[in-house]
Amino acid sequence: NYYGYNTALVIQNIGSANAAVTVTYTNGYTKNYTIAPGAAESIYTPGETAAGFQKDVLYGATVTSDQEVVVLVNESNNFNRAASWNGFAGGSMEVRAPIVMKRYYQYNSSVTCQNVGTVPTDMTITYATGASGPTTYTNIAPGAVQLFYQPTDPALAAAPPNYISSATITSSAADIVCVVNQDINEGAGATVIQDQLYAYNGIAP
Repeated sequence: NYYGYNTALVIQNIGSANAAVTVTYTNGYTKNYTIAPGAAESIYTPGETAAGFQKDVLYGATVTSDQEVVVLVNESNNFNRAASWNGFAGGSMEVRAPIVMKRYYQYNSSVTCQNVGTVPTDMTITYATGASGPTTYTNIAPGAVQLFYQPTDPALAAAPPNYISSATITSSAADIVCVVNQDINEGAGATVIQDQLYAYNGIAP
């Protein structure tokens, strides 16, 4: 229930034997699964009551397996808005976000990055146009996530109306992965029933 948004994590075993799968969340909660070849496990995040998830707190997850697996994340809110994005096999020190927005015809974006390395790292987002400079968050722990929310990013405080640009996210010490979400989440449009929620995977160069 992150500001009304929930997720479901779907893991399919594409190997030839039973997969021993472990899901570890950023709050330290871990759960194990056995998934048959070709089968899938669907994990509805709000249903994981033992995990101690808190409302309006953003969590990441790391999936490990002794067989090859593929991962899909579905997200939705109470206004029939839904989107999906793929799990990442690995990360990079730099990620590109081709479209980021601040009140671009009512749409806002957020860039969520996870440290998939083994040491703490700093994360910096640099916008192609319209920003006063980069924005940096420091000492992001291994497995932890960091949100860059464009409407409240100080680097975009003076950005023009209907702002749209691209961005590059860099890491100082560890590989990262990033997902971009886009929605009308302010004003009267935030509660309209519609299918206009978007998400995409950040691109490693």
